[in-house]
Amino acid sequence: MASFTPEDLAQELDEVSLSSETSGMQEEEVVFKGRAGGRFQTLNASAPCFTPQHVELFDETAGSRQDVSSVQPSSGGDQLQSPRRYSRRTVHASPAQPKLVDQYSSPPPPRPSAFYIKLASETPVRLSEARRLLVVLDLNGTLLHRERARHNARFTLRSNAEWFLDYLFRHHKVMVWSSATPRSVEAICGKIFNDEQRKELLAIWTRVNFDLTKRQYKEKVQVYKQLSKIWTHPKLRRGHPIQDESWTQENTVLIDDSREKAVSEPYNHIEVDEFVGPARQKAQSTLEQVKEYLEVLKWQKNVSAYIRRHPLVYKLPG
Repeated sequence: MASFTPEDLAQELDEVSLSSETSGMQEEEVVFKGRAGGRFQTLNASAPCFTPQHVELFDETAGSRQDVSSVQPSSGGDQLQSPRRYSRRTVHASPAQPKLVDQYSSPPPPRPSAFYIKLASETPVRLSEARRLLVVLDLNGTLLHRERARHNARFTLRSNAEWFLDYLFRHHKVMVWSSATPRSVEAICGKIFNDEQRKELLAIWTRVNFDLTKRQYKEKVQVYKQLSKIWTHPKLRRGHPIQDESWTQENTVLIDDSREKAVSEPYNHIEVDEFVGPARQKAQSTLEQVKEYLEVLKWQKNVSAYIRRHPLVYKLPG
């Protein structure tokens, strides 16, 4: 009785049509001759379209079911054994499909809290004196259009962006929150802000401030700018110009071209049209109208309540 090698096993399996064309549940008779020493892991290498989970062998001699990848060496070492008769059952007839990995998926969208909705549902109240707001500023698509060159990143500022930034720093408090990497954000901030404005920035937040997994950080996934992270941040809470006051839902606005990024605090969001370059810019007066809207909001006790009832509606230039 001849012995066999793993290669012989692969050939034996091929002879009973162990191929990707096999379909459905079926049983075929297979006789393995010779010794049973060694693990039959070569099945996966010899037939790449199958994995050990795809094939079951029913040992009719022993009256038990075995997986082809789990056959153990016999206690007799190199001694030959009697022929063993198996029935082969194909469980899967197609290549194993890759499983979705959570790290590749976008984070789940956050929902507004019940407290947030309750506060935003209040009746708007006008203050007797205007105040500074915290303006959370997006970069790409909002203030500028970023174009990737071969070795560097170039960008074009939106019309009147410099004028708008001058207004923001004179009348409000400003921080940046971009979904780009720290290196890219720092490079852009170094060009669009002057030295005095850089000193006045409360913070520069980047992609690292989204609590992404390592894989999500590298992939283009949907991100969400949860303003509650700012309102609970110890250092930023102390950045309010008035002592014993802090930044909250009532005095913070996010200026961003993406509605999806603001789903957790939708009534603190001022949405702008995405800036895709001067040649395709829809409205040259976008930032001017945002400035006029901020002039109204700075008189409001609760900006989220006002934005909920009176969202900014843009007027097309005539």
